[in-house]
Amino acid sequence: PPQPTFAQPSKSEETAHVPQTKTQPLDAIDEFAKREEEATNALKLAEKMWKIKPTAAESWYRKVVEKYPNTEAAQHASDWLKRQGHEP
Repeated sequence: PPQPTFAQPSKSEETAHVPQTKTQPLDAIDEFAKREEEATNALKLAEKMWKIKPTAAESWYRKVVEKYPNTEAAQHASDWLKRQGHEP
């Protein structure tokens, strides 16, 4: 006896349940996360410098503020500079 055949779903039907996303917002999020990570690493270096050579630490903290504005690390570096009596 002949076997029944089943229609194969089209590509558009197969992916209908998958939400369509644009890559640009995801790229922006990835870029933001990468920048935050770089800023955090720079801040960690500044903190290490403070322990090793406090006289040079100010410039390291300033670099974090200048190179990575609008990041959490820049805010921490700015706060550190203020606590030390320096302008950020």
